[in-house]
Amino acid sequence: MANLYTGHELGVRRAGYLTWRSHGRGQRPRYAAKSAKAGAAWSWRSLVVVFGFQGLLMRRISMPLQFAVRALGDVGSLDLASAVLTLVGVTFEAVGDLQLARFRARPQNKAQIITTGLWRHTRQPNSFDDAVSWWGFACFGVPSGAWPTVLTASLVTFLLLRVSGVPMLEASMKHQPGSSAYVSRTSAFFPLPPKDS
Repeated sequence: MANLYTGHELGVRRAGYLTWRSHGRGQRPRYAAKSAKAGAAWSWRSLVVVFGFQGLLMRRISMPLQFAVRALGDVGSLDLASAVLTLVGVTFEAVGDLQLARFRARPQNKAQIITTGLWRHTRQPNSFDDAVSWWGFACFGVPSGAWPTVLTASLVTFLLLRVSGVPMLEASMKHQPGSSAYVSRTSAFFPLPPKDS
């Protein structure tokens, strides 16, 4: 049951952070570009392409976890591992977001890349935390026979590494000053010691 709590905390914490971060700033650049290109059709197109697609994907990805919740039995060692992994993911994300917010709050850091704190060890703390959290959910599903939770965690990790997480953020970072040096010494996904240490 601890995993259900940390899973809800993950969603509530992220929604709150994204609302705070985005308030008064308008659309994100990638969506602003799509909106400008589509014109008046963007309202309907975004409903289908952005929100509809993500909603269907989330529904499909979460189905094994929903099965696991319905089949919940006694709490065992994998449930505890699940809670720990999910808590690590939520904590990692919260710390990374706090470090990034503090970094961006300083005017001298405008258009700079954060290379301190968690960001010294991975260029993608948020993508890493998502993967860790989903592997926590996978551990939660296995004891109740919801083995597809492992496939779900694998799919989410693949999407983060190859489709939505790392590739999109890396593309947005490549024109910033110091990005090539940062990329050469810092792990893209898994937190590791920097290569220059």
